[in-house]
Amino acid sequence: MSNKYNAKPTELDGLKFASKAEAARYAELRLLEKSGYIGGLRCHPKFKLLDKQRDERQGIHYTADFYYRERVEGKLAIVVEEVKSAATAKRADYILRRKLFKAMFPDIIFREIIQ
Repeated sequence: MSNKYNAKPTELDGLKFASKAEAARYAELRLLEKSGYIGGLRCHPKFKLLDKQRDERQGIHYTADFYYRERVEGKLAIVVEEVKSAATAKRADYILRRKLFKAMFPDIIFREIIQ
């Protein structure tokens, strides 16, 4: 089964990924972690962007594809990574969440891998 953007959900290491590209990137990141280049790899971390309003059932959250630590310019940095197709990277809801994430977490490096 695939979605409207032809992404095929894929499972790897018992984890579910939205696409083959995301699963392939996970495999690459696992190798980087095993080699010591990155650390603390987590899949699908959730970040709260806005609290729920009085008349709403829930707030706004952003779930990234990956989270890890990496040395950048000699300092340990936190990186959040998204694997997107060119089509999904242009979706208004994704762009809004990306902008909110960057505003709420300016010290976290945000990387997009466009497939």
